[in-house]
Amino acid sequence: MTSLPISVVVPAYNAEAFIGTTLASVLAQTRLPAEIIVVDDGSTDRTGEIAGALGARVVRQPNRGPAGARNGGLAAATQPWIAFIDADDVWFPRKLELQWAAKDLAPQASLIFSDYEILTEIGALRRSAFEREPAFATLPRQPLGDGCAFVARGDLATMLVAGNFISPSTLLLSAELLARHDLTFDESVAYRGDYLVGEDYEWYLRLLRWTDAIVIERRLAQYRLFEGSRARLRHGDLHIGEMVVANPANYPAEAVDGFRRARPKKFREVGFRYLVGADTARAKQMLGRSLALDKTPRALALYLTAVFADNAFGRAILGRALPAWRSFKRATGIAR
Repeated sequence: MTSLPISVVVPAYNAEAFIGTTLASVLAQTRLPAEIIVVDDGSTDRTGEIAGALGARVVRQPNRGPAGARNGGLAAATQPWIAFIDADDVWFPRKLELQWAAKDLAPQASLIFSDYEILTEIGALRRSAFEREPAFATLPRQPLGDGCAFVARGDLATMLVAGNFISPSTLLLSAELLARHDLTFDESVAYRGDYLVGEDYEWYLRLLRWTDAIVIERRLAQYRLFEGSRARLRHGDLHIGEMVVANPANYPAEAVDGFRRARPKKFREVGFRYLVGADTARAKQMLGRSLALDKTPRALALYLTAVFADNAFGRAILGRALPAWRSFKRATGIAR
C-alpha cells in the first residue's frame, strides 16, 4: 500500500524517555506517512540519535521552544498535508487512515482533529478530552457519518474561547493553507516563568480565520499530561485572550468578541485558582481586575477574601480552610 502524502512533524526536546514509543506508534499506522520529521530542539540527551535510528529525518536546531520546534518542522516538510505529534504522545493505529478518509467528507475544511485520551504523569488514564471539556458538548456540528462531523470556523472559535479541547497531536491539516496565510507558530508566545502559555492555543485561533474543520469523535491519540499549577495554566489562557482582544485583525471575530465578553469571568477564574493555591498576592491582583470589570457582589466577595487572606493571619486561616474545600470539590465534582 502506498504511503499517504503526509509529513509528520515531531517537536522534541530532551525526549529520550518517550521518543521511541512515540515514533513506534507512528510507524504502526495502518496507513503510513510519506515522511517523519523529528525536530531536535537543542536537546542535550539522545533524542536525535534515537529518532534517527528509527528512520526519522532529524532536523537539529538551537533551542527555540515548542513554537520554534513546530516551525522548524513546517519549514522542513515536503508533503501537502501536515500531522503533528508531540514527542511524548502516542497515536492509535488507525489515526491517519481515519483522518485521511474523513477529509473527503467536507473538502472545504482544511483542518481535521479528533478526540484523545489523557494519561497523567503518574500513569492514571482519564476520560477523553471531549468528555472533560464542557465547551465541546455545546459545539454546533453537522454529522457527516462514521463518527465525523463538520464544524464551522466561527462556532469552533467561539467554543475555544470557553475552553481548549484540541491537542496538536490529533491534527491533520493542509500545508497549502498554512503557506498561503503564513500560519506559523508565534515564537513570542512562550512558557513564562509566572504562567504557562500554550502556543498551540493561540495558533488554532489564527487558523480559524481561514478554515472550517472536521472533527472525528473518536479517540485517535493519547496525550501525556504533566500537571502544572492550574492557576498558571488559566493565567496563560487569559494572556492569550488579552492578545486576541488587542490584535483583532489576526483572529476570527467570534474569538475577539468572546474573549472581550469573557474578560471579567476569566480574571475571576484565574484569581480564584490562585486563591485556592494560596498565592494570595496574585489572587488579589487578578480578582481586583475582575471587580473593576464586573462590579457584582460575587466579584466583590472574592476580592475581599483575597485582601483578607493576603497577610500572615489570613493565610493561616486560608490554610485551614483549603483542605475542607478540596474535600468538598472531590465529593461534589464541581471543579476539575
